[in-house]
Amino acid sequence: MAGRPRYRITKMDFAAAKSYIRNAMTRGDISSVDGYIAFRNAETPEELQAWCDDYLKDKVFEKLKRAVFAARRRSRDYKSTRQKVGVDLDYYAHLHLSELAKELDMSLSDTVLMLEDVYWKAKGAGIV
Repeated sequence: MAGRPRYRITKMDFAAAKSYIRNAMTRGDISSVDGYIAFRNAETPEELQAWCDDYLKDKVFEKLKRAVFAARRRSRDYKSTRQKVGVDLDYYAHLHLSELAKELDMSLSDTVLMLEDVYWKAKGAGIV
């Protein structure tokens, strides 16, 4: 069984992710010795993601992911741009989506958006 897709830093989450890492370096949770220049120069989500892949351990990356999702939930801009829409899913689709959302500690909507992002990246890489 293949592992679940790893969270990828998005444009919407870039500022929160960079802020979390900067604060973690200040607290000493993340070493500021290795890769600081590369971190400071990361100006896009892709560059920051590459930095995270190179310098963060899985446990720290999970903390980053949770912090970013918490910041997203607190964001007024994010909440004000989200309108509720009802959709019909068959039982099994809802069951599988709910299980994945619970595993990722995300809402159903955020899980759908994450899956869409993964799909387009895989398509761009020629995997799909």
